[in-house]
Amino acid sequence: MDPKSIITTYKNYLNDRNTEGLNKIITDTLVFIDSTGHTIMGKKACLDAWNSFCKLFPDYQQEFEEVVVQGNKVSIRGYSTSSDKRVHGPILWSAKIKNEKVDEWRVYKDTEENRNMLKLSFKS
Repeated sequence: MDPKSIITTYKNYLNDRNTEGLNKIITDTLVFIDSTGHTIMGKKACLDAWNSFCKLFPDYQQEFEEVVVQGNKVSIRGYSTSSDKRVHGPILWSAKIKNEKVDEWRVYKDTEENRNMLKLSFKS
């Protein structure tokens, strides 16, 4: 599976709250980094954090508008939706793929500086 398909599948599993699917598409050494720099390491810890996040924000969804693949690195521009405004709005993500699985998922605030760093466009 190519990197774009892998992160699209990952997003779909997240949106569907499909923990079993996520378990299959992430590495044991997955690293999650949020937009404040807080890091969670390891498959179990990341899945536990995702399940807790889903309880706090049960209608949270991710949508991708632009996906840029550079080797095993993927940059994504999109938005999240939720009735809770804390997690609703434009956002950027990046992923690193290893052995056809997500090995790192990072969240960034949608700023010009971050778009430039991730080589994403300024279309909205």
